[in-house]
Amino acid sequence: MIIDLHSDMLTHITQMRQQGAENVLKDFHLPKLKKGGISGVIMVVWIEPEYRKKPYKRTIEILGAFAAEAEENKDDIVVVEKYDDILRGEKSGKIAVILGVEGFYTADKNLTALNLLYRLGVRHIGLTWNYDSILATSYSTRYPKKGLTPLGVSAVRRMEELGMIIDVSHLSEKSFWDVYENTARPFIASHSNVFKLCPHPRNLKDEQIKAIAERGGVIGINAWHEFISNHSPCIEALIDHIDYIASLVGVDYISLGFDYIDYFKKEVIEDFCNGSKRTAGLEKAEDSNRLLEALDKRGYHQRDIFKIARGNFLRVAKAVLH
Repeated sequence: MIIDLHSDMLTHITQMRQQGAENVLKDFHLPKLKKGGISGVIMVVWIEPEYRKKPYKRTIEILGAFAAEAEENKDDIVVVEKYDDILRGEKSGKIAVILGVEGFYTADKNLTALNLLYRLGVRHIGLTWNYDSILATSYSTRYPKKGLTPLGVSAVRRMEELGMIIDVSHLSEKSFWDVYENTARPFIASHSNVFKLCPHPRNLKDEQIKAIAERGGVIGINAWHEFISNHSPCIEALIDHIDYIASLVGVDYISLGFDYIDYFKKEVIEDFCNGSKRTAGLEKAEDSNRLLEALDKRGYHQRDIFKIARGNFLRVAKAVLH
């Protein structure tokens, strides 16, 4: 069974409910997750560009839509607040949902929004998406010498106090290293690959991979085509990234963060893909087990496949979610 470290389905659920749909999880997402062997997932609040000027309002709308879905599907999911909740979901056959934020653009100078998000059940924070926030610079920043702001330093320290998973995917290199210098517990890159194999600025350089491993964190390997290969994004090419990290720091620091978007409208997908093809064989949640099968064929031991699929992240969750 797989724990997927990155999904934008909360945004899709909200869009569908605002169009009059109910129980989007049951009618659309849960069957696909179960078919793909996904027993746990970090579902993030991703704010569409058209709502960028009102991030707080949109964040509450998305979390509110999920709250309604959670009530409608309480027999099939468990919302994770502590590590034991993941185990409870596993024992009862429910899918464990960790609520997260991709791009903390609701942050304020008193960190009131951070404390509120925690009260609302959020246990994961990515400090930026594709543009800078008042906390940190993103990978696309025009200011590469800037990293975490003083408020950003206070925020990551508060996240550790509360017991929230800090996510460095989308951060600039300077922000990454500032997170490393100002935290003590494991942190994650929920959906990032290897820069050496695919030189996209969203991918991780060797020293960053080593730093995540040294801290006991994990890297969620991303199935998004742009982060795998400039030529032939496929499952085998994705496993090359897993091989690289395993040879550099060991298999204990690898997880999966698929970043599927098949459920969004066709025009949204086309806009994000820019005319290029998605990763062959890993385009939607129900495809997820194919990666484990391919790892087996590549020669990975079942013990290590378990670690990649869920075991490594469980170690992080146990250390952070208290």
